[in-house]
Amino acid sequence: KATLGQTVLIKPLVEKIVRGLVKVYHDRQVDCQVQIEEALRFHADEADLMELLGNLIDNAFKYGRQKVLISAYVNRSGRIISVEDDGDGIRQDEIEQLLKRGVRADQKVAGQGIGLDIVNEITRLYGAHLTVSQSAMGGASFSVLFPHGNAK
Repeated sequence: KATLGQTVLIKPLVEKIVRGLVKVYHDRQVDCQVQIEEALRFHADEADLMELLGNLIDNAFKYGRQKVLISAYVNRSGRIISVEDDGDGIRQDEIEQLLKRGVRADQKVAGQGIGLDIVNEITRLYGAHLTVSQSAMGGASFSVLFPHGNAK
């Protein structure tokens, strides 16, 4: 797994995931914006990041209406990656339940309900922090903070 020296360029990884999801959800015509600096790196295993981001971005494509925004940046606390959509969002009282394996907010949409549980596990593994809130676009916003100097 990840070593202290291992870093991953985040933008190409996000773009790879987005390219795949644009094909999967081609009928939805999702406008996906990626706001990530070319040189931004995360200290993590690439497969872990692919799993974490894949689940978050897939949910945004699945539950959003037409817009998805993926951003990443560094601040005093660490590296943050955020995935937002313009869907119906998630009520505050649903958040804790949704992070449990097998629970899905929308039973009408296909899925096993394990994606957010996987996201939660990976954030825990890295000592990161997952925040779920309402996006400025009206839908859900998932932000993961990887504290500085953090590795598995």
